[in-house]
Amino acid sequence: MTMQELMERVGDNRFNYVKALLQDGLNEIQTITGDNVGTFTTDIINEEITYGLPGNLIELKAVKVKNDDTDDVRYYPIQRTYDMNIVEE
Repeated sequence: MTMQELMERVGDNRFNYVKALLQDGLNEIQTITGDNVGTFTTDIINEEITYGLPGNLIELKAVKVKNDDTDDVRYYPIQRTYDMNIVEE
């Protein structure tokens, strides 16, 4: 739906007013719904370079690792690397 169609439907011809109402409504929806953030864990296998990801993944924000050999319970981010030798099928 275009802004003109929306303005015709609500019966108002003030473009900036209708645009401001629409932006306020979208901002309100965004604050109510929030983000659906989940976590996925897997074990790191020696010499394994690829790992599966969940099928419902939309955006990968970070990859972090935890060393289970120590008493440290923190997760540490790892840098993204680009391997040019991997060919996607």
